[in-house]
Amino acid sequence: MTAAAVALAAALAVYAVAIEPWWGARVARRLRATRDPGARVGVYKLILAVDWTHTAVALLAFALSGLAAPDVFLAAPDLGGLGGMIVLGAAVGLLAGAVGGLVAARRGGPAPPTPGDFEALVPRTHRERRWFAAVAVTAGVCEEILYRGVLLAGASLLLPGAPLWALALGLAAVFGLAHLYQGPSGVAATAAVGAMLGVLVAVTGSLLPAIVLHALMDLRVLLLPRP
Repeated sequence: MTAAAVALAAALAVYAVAIEPWWGARVARRLRATRDPGARVGVYKLILAVDWTHTAVALLAFALSGLAAPDVFLAAPDLGGLGGMIVLGAAVGLLAGAVGGLVAARRGGPAPPTPGDFEALVPRTHRERRWFAAVAVTAGVCEEILYRGVLLAGASLLLPGAPLWALALGLAAVFGLAHLYQGPSGVAATAAVGAMLGVLVAVTGSLLPAIVLHALMDLRVLLLPRP
């Protein structure tokens, strides 16, 4: 690892632990309070810019580190054993949630309760839904590269004797904290999802299944009744 790669990885760790939780909560609170009809799309664009910026920094850190692709979990996934079971279970859960959301939407039922200030981010119009879809896919790619890619790789280098799955579980708490705007229940639920995705990366040796599942979980919001 070069000094530049270490510095970039350290900066990303500080961002994930100290800046992202505060920034996300502040943006969600301001969005909840505003009456500007274009504010939600503006926030989506801001999220896209921030996510791809920290992803570019993460990829630069990888390039400067000299690590090979398999070492940063970009190899073809091994979906045998526990990895395949996690993917299957997540797929069944996503399918059940999607069917439930579609049924509720067709019946014209109320939107389900959302944790913390997350309701302010839920799209209402067709234009907002298109931008939210871009945000969901971006979150799947960028957040996995950050939390289950660069941070997990960095933690494994700092603690070479620790099992990868244990490091993934520890970083799940950081991932949950990044969703502070969702309140305590949202942080706990997101940390649980982060733990599942982290273990999936650890057992499959790849970010790819986690990226796909993460994006699909976020896209599921588009199937729920609108607030």
